[in-house]
Amino acid sequence: MKNATGWTTEHSPRHGITTVTTPFDITYTGHAEPILPPTPATTTGPHPAPDPDPPPF
Repeated sequence: MKNATGWTTEHSPRHGITTVTTPFDITYTGHAEPILPPTPATTTGPHPAPDPDPPPF
């Protein structure tokens, strides 16, 4: 298909969307399904207080 006249393909890896347009201006769009569940965002906040007990050495 990459050498066929009138066909265009666009892909956005960041969004997981592929769009194919035919010579008759019909557009097909596909969305990628995630393989793994998204990881939760880590919060950046103050560090916990140090342990008040000194190490035993």
